[in-house]
Amino acid sequence: MNSPSTFPVPDPSRQRQRLALRDAARAFYCQMYYWGRDVMHPGGNLLVRYGFEKIPRTTKDGTSRYRLGWETGLLELHGFCAGWYATEGPGICFDRKHDTWRRWDHPIPPEPAAMQAGHIRSISGPEDLTVVAGLSSKFSRWLIDYEIWAMEQWGSGTRRGHYRDFVKLRHSRWWLPPGPSLKWLTDYATDPASVSRPKSYLPKK
Repeated sequence: MNSPSTFPVPDPSRQRQRLALRDAARAFYCQMYYWGRDVMHPGGNLLVRYGFEKIPRTTKDGTSRYRLGWETGLLELHGFCAGWYATEGPGICFDRKHDTWRRWDHPIPPEPAAMQAGHIRSISGPEDLTVVAGLSSKFSRWLIDYEIWAMEQWGSGTRRGHYRDFVKLRHSRWWLPPGPSLKWLTDYATDPASVSRPKSYLPKK
């Protein structure tokens, strides 16, 4: 029988990294609801106004895709996923259905009809964890800039109204209100390994 000292000790830094990734997934889950509201802006589709190319859906189910070149790859937003896909090297995909991050090893974004089995990867080890954490923090840097711009287009208080609508949804996941969310994302984008848990960003009562 093994003595307690022979069992592997969990790496606290890896545990914190996984928790931070889970929190970032919740942020993007909420953000996908916001993007759904942004396309209905009374002044015109905000994603298109921001510079995204709208790619019409090819089937009766699903939603349109929105694509934008950013740094050395493509940003693509769709109802089932949102991701940044590098021209060379690994990319990242937030899988909305499963509320999780996945690594994407192909320069062409996944098709909405099905994620090609050979390219999409779950986080399976320390290397994937490090890669996905780094890419999700990079994706978050872009999201911060977009959200600041989108809030300006909507005007004071409108995003908070979107948030109140989001939390009323039957299948919504808990996430921070817009102001604290931006603060958390800023810290996550700066250093995903040391960011605090989201509830610590709520105003003290």
